[in-house]
Amino acid sequence: MDTLKTAMAANRLDAEGAADRLEIVRDRLGRRFPIVAVSGLTGEGLETLRRTAYDCLGVLRVYTRAPGKPADWTRPFTGPIGSTVIDLAREIHRDFEH
Repeated sequence: MDTLKTAMAANRLDAEGAADRLEIVRDRLGRRFPIVAVSGLTGEGLETLRRTAYDCLGVLRVYTRAPGKPADWTRPFTGPIGSTVIDLAREIHRDFEH
């Protein structure tokens, strides 16, 4: 039987007393699954939450860049861990696979 991959987002990191409450939650649940502290208001911790979600889902992100241009960090191609370069080429355009 597959295990259900779980992570917890502890929101309101910016609220008064959040650090104390987060410590209690981590003490009680921290060994069971990752707990990522975030603030939806300030955006703190959201990138860590994204990485944690991708890790739990077993998803690989690939960022591309056009020649002479910087990488586009806003729109990655995604695929399951174990995907190949051919799989990525197919995602970009069916003709690239050949």
